[in-house]
Amino acid sequence: MLDKLAEESHLPPRIENAFKLFLKRTPPERLNRTVRTLFIEYLSHQHDFLPPDFHLYLDDLSNLFILLDKIDCETKGWYTECEEKN
Repeated sequence: MLDKLAEESHLPPRIENAFKLFLKRTPPERLNRTVRTLFIEYLSHQHDFLPPDFHLYLDDLSNLFILLDKIDCETKGWYTECEEKN
């Protein structure tokens, strides 16, 4: 499926619609801040007991943060300051 997705110029309609709904409800800057905060809180409490495959979590989260940063750049002005802060 990933090869097919890479070849297509558009996302499948169901994914595109779900993503649009997600963006309508969730400011990416706020989500980015929330996930980073939760992650740091998790690390501060679990730093001595991290799972052996934690490096995979870091890779996935890094990719998510990169995506959220790009989405945030592309959606500047879509949300009110109140929506982005709450």
